[in-house]
Amino acid sequence: MEVTDDWSATAQVQYGRAAGGTETTSDNLIALNYSMTNGELTLRAGYSRADVAIISGSTTAGTIAALDPAVANTNLSGQQAGSSVEGAFAGLAAMYDNGTILAIAEYTSLTVDSYFADQDGYYAMGGYRIGHWMPYLTYAFEETTDDSDRLVTSLITSTGSSAGDAATIAGINANLVGLNNEQTRTALGLRYDLKPGVAIKAQYDMVDAGDAAGEFDAGAPSDGKANILSITIDTVF
Repeated sequence: MEVTDDWSATAQVQYGRAAGGTETTSDNLIALNYSMTNGELTLRAGYSRADVAIISGSTTAGTIAALDPAVANTNLSGQQAGSSVEGAFAGLAAMYDNGTILAIAEYTSLTVDSYFADQDGYYAMGGYRIGHWMPYLTYAFEETTDDSDRLVTSLITSTGSSAGDAATIAGINANLVGLNNEQTRTALGLRYDLKPGVAIKAQYDMVDAGDAAGEFDAGAPSDGKANILSITIDTVF
C-alpha cells in the first residue's frame, strides 16, 4: 500500500495456533504487524497476544508444579499459572540502510498474567560497509520489570508462629527470585559477504548478567560475566 510518493506501508493481521516447541503451545494467537518504508528507512510496529498452554512434563511444567501450591497460600494467590496463562508481546523497530551505513534499533515488551516475569528489552546495532567487509557494534539490554510485584509478603494461613511464617515466605521468594533477570550484552563483530545470501561472521560478546541468571541455564560465572567468541556462516535460502 502506497501512503505517499515516498513511503509505502504493509499491514498484517494473523490468527491461529503456534505449536512445535518443547515447553509451550500458543492458542488463540492474534498478531498485528505494521511497517512503513521509503527505501533507506524502515519502521515497524507489532503486537500479539495468546493463551499459552504449558506442555506436560516440560521444565516449565515442573516449575509450576513446585510454585503453584506454595503461592496459593500467599498474597499472590490469584497469580497461579496452572496449565495456561495469557501473554502479550509488543515491539517497535527501526532500520536505516543506505548501502554503506546500517543502523538497527528495536524495543520489545512481554507481559504474562501470572507470577512468571514480565520483561522489557532493547538493542541497537550499527555497522559500516567497506566493500565486502562490515565491522559492527551491538548493544543489548533486557530486564524483568515486575520483580517486586512477584514477592510474597504474607501468608493466608499462618504456620502458627512468626518465625515459621518468615521461613516459609523466604523459601517461596527464593524460588521466585530465580525468575528475575537483568542482562547487558555488548558485541563487536566483523562480517564478510562471500556472495549474495552467504556471509562469514566473527563476533566477540561481553555478557554481564549481574546477580541474575540471565541467559545462563546452568553453571553461571560467580560474577555473572562471560566473554564469548564465535565464528559463524550465515546463509539465506
